[in-house]
Amino acid sequence: MNIAIVGCGTIFKYVYHGIKKNPNYKLVALCDQEINRIKKFRGSYDIYTSYTAMAKNLAHDTLIVILVSHTIRANILNYFLKEKFKVICEKPLFWKKEQCTQTLWPYVLYHRAFNEKIPLIAKFINAQKSYIKSINMIYYEDISKQTTGTEYRDISDLDGGGCINDNLPNCMSVLDRIFDSPIVFKSVTKEAKNGITTKANVNLLINNINCDVKLSWQSQVDEKSIIIKTNKGHYLFDLQSGYLFGKDSLYKEYENCFNYFSFSDNSSKRTSYRILKVLDKINSIK
Repeated sequence: MNIAIVGCGTIFKYVYHGIKKNPNYKLVALCDQEINRIKKFRGSYDIYTSYTAMAKNLAHDTLIVILVSHTIRANILNYFLKEKFKVICEKPLFWKKEQCTQTLWPYVLYHRAFNEKIPLIAKFINAQKSYIKSINMIYYEDISKQTTGTEYRDISDLDGGGCINDNLPNCMSVLDRIFDSPIVFKSVTKEAKNGITTKANVNLLINNINCDVKLSWQSQVDEKSIIIKTNKGHYLFDLQSGYLFGKDSLYKEYENCFNYFSFSDNSSKRTSYRILKVLDKINSIK
């Protein structure tokens, strides 16, 4: 399958690696409004600074991967969907219900949901469900080291910024794949400055199991893990075990994603709806 990428900033190198590692995909074009980001690829791929110009030169069976931030990508996303391209985009798709007006949907890339540990965790939970007291999911990072941009300092929660809109979708996509059950929002506590949340605890209920999702954008420790608390003990599953440290764990995540995702799988739309319901409730709290 031929692939074209729109947006070649922070996440690009991880997605590029995942695509190049997979013999089923052929990268044919790159687009970024900053030509300096992609001019080194001239001669290897067609390069553009205009996504509409790129689209006119692509076969309609080309897969479009949009890596532009969710806070500013709406026009790009809608353009390619209306032109009948298959589209993959980064999470979250929406963070307020009022945005959910389109009938055409992309495949949303919840890369953490393709973690190799998830089948093991799901099997463990199914075997221990009568003993489980609660679950903690931890998603800690230093956002200043995860991005080259400044959006994390500038864009408020209500406009799609903050660690809840950014990282709760990652966590909920993992929980959705483990449980495949409705996720009920119970409560949230957060630390915010100028309307931008940098630390939060989101309490969810899944299959009558209490789940606390702990998020931080200012952690000195990079951690993505699940702790299952039972009557017998506490069991920790490191979602980055065996990966490269910190930010570079994303190489493995995107490699997994492009190895295993399928457009015939309807879970992306279902997961996006479940995430939207929770994000909308959180962002509606005064």
